[in-house]
Amino acid sequence: MFDVVIIGGGSAGLAAGALLSHRGFRVRLLEKDMFLGGRARSEERDGYLLDYGMHSYRLGENGPLARVFRELGAPLQFIGPHRLSSYIFEQGRLHELPDTLAGLLSTPLLKWREKPRMLAVIARMMGAGTERWYPRTLTEFLRIPQMTPGLRTLTDLMALTVMAESPDSVSAGEVIDLFRKAVFSRRKVGELAGGSAQIIGALQKILIASGEIIPGTRVTGFAFSSGRIRAALAGPDEHEARAFLYSAPISGLTGLVPRNLLPPEIAGFADRLVSTSGLSIDFGLAAPVTGILGAIFNQDPVVIGRFPSNIDPLRAPPGKQLSTWLRPITFPITREKIEEAEKTLRTVIEEIFPGFFSRVEWERKLVLPVMDGLSMQPGQDFPNRPASSIASIPNLFLAGDTIQGKGSGGDIAFSSALSATDIITNYLSNTNG
Repeated sequence: MFDVVIIGGGSAGLAAGALLSHRGFRVRLLEKDMFLGGRARSEERDGYLLDYGMHSYRLGENGPLARVFRELGAPLQFIGPHRLSSYIFEQGRLHELPDTLAGLLSTPLLKWREKPRMLAVIARMMGAGTERWYPRTLTEFLRIPQMTPGLRTLTDLMALTVMAESPDSVSAGEVIDLFRKAVFSRRKVGELAGGSAQIIGALQKILIASGEIIPGTRVTGFAFSSGRIRAALAGPDEHEARAFLYSAPISGLTGLVPRNLLPPEIAGFADRLVSTSGLSIDFGLAAPVTGILGAIFNQDPVVIGRFPSNIDPLRAPPGKQLSTWLRPITFPITREKIEEAEKTLRTVIEEIFPGFFSRVEWERKLVLPVMDGLSMQPGQDFPNRPASSIASIPNLFLAGDTIQGKGSGGDIAFSSALSATDIITNYLSNTNG
């Protein structure tokens, strides 16, 4: 019998599996697809190394991903300078975004009368209690009665740090928490050589050292005995273990566990869950377009661009360039929204970089019905997300980007994996059989 059976081979499941295996437990991971990593997977194409959409590892060495690998004894090596200058396209030109106090005082994005007001906002964020502001929007926190264009630009960008399009719809507590951590972090965003493939491959290798991974295995339910789960059911097979970790989106849990066994708050959260969606397009460019290392933002409409090969030259063949662009789409996704997003994305790219499409050798379009497992809106904020343990089912635990964990998107997945691993370790250490 295994110590732990993990359902789901995305970032959270692989991270938790590797951590548990590293701690000496026997782990079996079941993944419904034939590939691992979920949206964190990578692929090669014509000498380019492509991630599946855009990924950000916030806070670099201080982020949850780095903490996972430090415990595993395999610290990650982030590449590129600690400061990756990002830009916003405003009034027909690119402006560097300020990420220091000196930059804020000198930026042309703000007029002189706007700068003291922005400094006052930052001072309030540094002293605010996040618990109070998790259930309220960033607009409510800002309390700016007359929003000027410059202030609107920077406060909208605050929302975009957690992939929310507007301060009106994002949890103020989530933005404040990330902002305060970023202030004291030397690296705001980390980039890895080889992209996501480095992470998935390393976690997989550590997990199978004392465990196993079975892809193409869809779990359809659980068998219970004496109030605990005895086995995960996958077709005719039963996968028995002492503990079970569900690391897939929480919305799927109600299809595996009878609703009367789940706390109402978990079932209700699963029913109400709102994810983020988007359209991502990768472009293989015959010649470089720009040397920008950080992100490029357009705010109205929201479009985000990156040139990954500027930081990691191995992501593209010599003399060529890889570029990835994203247009968020309001959840749920529809064909009409996808068509509008593609038209908008292409228009914005050409406005920022005239002649861009004359250098395109190929492109890959990805429709992402679920980009991040949840949007960072009030009600889906950290305190309102399900915790890693379930009191009514003592040996079932939760991880993933829809569970309690600090950060946004993939950061939540790694943060929740760390928490779930500690809780499972404690459970197994204090439970016989």
